[in-house]
Amino acid sequence: MIGLGVRFLALSSSSYEDARALISLLFRARKFARSMGVTSASYRLVPAYHSQLDKGAQLFHFGFRDTWVSLYDDDYDFRKHDPIADYVIRTGKAMTWQQAIEEQDLTPQQSAFVASMKDNGLIHGWAAPFYGPKGREAYVTYSFGREITAGDAQLLRTLTVKTDIFHNEMVHLADGGEDRIPSLSNREHEVLLWIARGKSNSDIATILDISGSSVDTYVRRVFDKLNVNHRIAAILKGLHLGLVRL
Repeated sequence: MIGLGVRFLALSSSSYEDARALISLLFRARKFARSMGVTSASYRLVPAYHSQLDKGAQLFHFGFRDTWVSLYDDDYDFRKHDPIADYVIRTGKAMTWQQAIEEQDLTPQQSAFVASMKDNGLIHGWAAPFYGPKGREAYVTYSFGREITAGDAQLLRTLTVKTDIFHNEMVHLADGGEDRIPSLSNREHEVLLWIARGKSNSDIATILDISGSSVDTYVRRVFDKLNVNHRIAAILKGLHLGLVRL
């Protein structure tokens, strides 16, 4: 399945070099995961601010049974009832598969999904949310072929750090350099953050202890760098580029 995903991303990338970098990154990530004792893993890319169960999600994984890969990848009517993916993103915390299942009141379709997981040997696993630039969120799972215990805390922390770096690199490469992030000064970034929080220019002047005319200047610079002409557009562009998070 990794090959299929790479073929899609290669077509989406702006250059041959980006495509090669994507392939290299995917295989390096798999090599590292295996070195940490991971027996199976999954990762996906979805459009900004979309559900992890989006029909157009690009799926990357290794170590799963062929029967599960065929079912999950090829049957969207089945995959859309995955009870773990969006739940982990919504809660914003890492957890075992079992925790995610037990914390919810599952629909009949979701219960059937869980039964299929067990039929395919997917019993013990760890799931975590990752929040990258441009609103690109990712649900990632790892399994070690055994129950996850408190003794795995350091292992999971290491995987979390590495996966966060991996996800940010994936987003950058998959987007092929589109919408280059403008370079804002520290003060311009502060002003954008306060705009996103609904503060007026006079409010921002008070908060930052600078003059109103200085705030006006910073706001104009932010608008110019983001290529927008009003506050709402600046907020939306800032969210899209990962410059602010509400």
